[in-house]
Amino acid sequence: MRPVLPALALLACACLGAAALPAASTTVYEMRLDDLVASMVQGAAGMGVRKVAVVDFVEASTRQRLPASDLLEEDLANRLAGDGSLQVVMRSRTKDVVHELKLGETGLADPADRKSFGKLAQADALLTGTYVALGKDLAVNATLVEVETGKALWAGHCRLALSELPPNALQPTSQYQESGQAGATLNVRTFPAGAQIFLDSKVVGLSPASIANVKPGHRKLTLILTGYEVSARELELEPAGSAAVDLDLRPLSARWTIKTQPPGARLWLDGKALGAAPRTVSLVVGRHQFRAEAEGFKPYADELEIRDKEIATKVLRLQENDSSVLVTASPAPARVFLDGREVGTADPSVSVDPVTAGIHHLKVSKPGYAAFEEDIAVHGANAAVVNVVLESGEDDWEAKFLRKKAEREDQ
Repeated sequence: MRPVLPALALLACACLGAAALPAASTTVYEMRLDDLVASMVQGAAGMGVRKVAVVDFVEASTRQRLPASDLLEEDLANRLAGDGSLQVVMRSRTKDVVHELKLGETGLADPADRKSFGKLAQADALLTGTYVALGKDLAVNATLVEVETGKALWAGHCRLALSELPPNALQPTSQYQESGQAGATLNVRTFPAGAQIFLDSKVVGLSPASIANVKPGHRKLTLILTGYEVSARELELEPAGSAAVDLDLRPLSARWTIKTQPPGARLWLDGKALGAAPRTVSLVVGRHQFRAEAEGFKPYADELEIRDKEIATKVLRLQENDSSVLVTASPAPARVFLDGREVGTADPSVSVDPVTAGIHHLKVSKPGYAAFEEDIAVHGANAAVVNVVLESGEDDWEAKFLRKKAEREDQ
């Protein structure tokens, strides 16, 4: 059977469409899938993978199979077959195995199901993944999984323009005939799009969607989208009738009080001036940038991520500007140390610059004189000035060191 495999690969390519060949890529959609496949083939090199099945691509937030699932699986299998580096399980065989194993909504999450699928499909690895609508794009995440161990051999991602996908790519394919009565049609749109649609407690798709054969009567519609408040509506659906729901979803918002240290610093939120701190602001879910400035202090910048509705306080602590220390020693010259590090020689003076604001340990030493040591406060506004008068004596560490050194040399 081995001589037949190249012919099978070409047949698979022809059946799935000529667009599988990388050279035929004419749209951004095709080029990005080609790049994703090329990355996967390169990542699989040397991993012992000979045959791959493309299966189980689902919508990330609901874990449902939408029309985009079949579209992505077909196109990725097509491109893999066209590349020729790996054998690809025919899509018809993939569907037969899924049906034979009765894989439902859980897909191949169970290791036993994964191994059974690999055995029946004669595949060494599975190319699987998720997708989700993000603004005007469809974000696709793909993973190559070893059948036997479940180990991820490669992972990659790409973004596809929703405008290049069929209009119904993200609409549920299921028909909800919930009774023998004539079903109603429910059309749901949200702004922004991508909300999970629940009828009573059952997920029926993502907005926008046209849902057919819905059981008439009193129904509860719930719409959930990350970062937005949950919206719910009570509906009365007529047999064989239709209903339309258009909703502007309200972003989740938190109330934060922003304070500064020192008080009264000027504040900016996402580039917009707020005035002097403290300020109480409403923030929608997501990332926000804060900036604070005060005279004599370094500009402060920070990012805050709002995850849910909450009331909280944040204190922005600004650091004073760097300053300097001017040390004068008598008698001179004398060595000057700041926080244990030698910073110069006072002859008779030395300026140490820059020095961060705060408390620092100053030491001045000269052979034959007792060392001067003192903690000094440094502030951003003015230089710290220290006048040191050394007292004669040999109890300083430098004199002792020199004396011991001389004694060793004499021995």
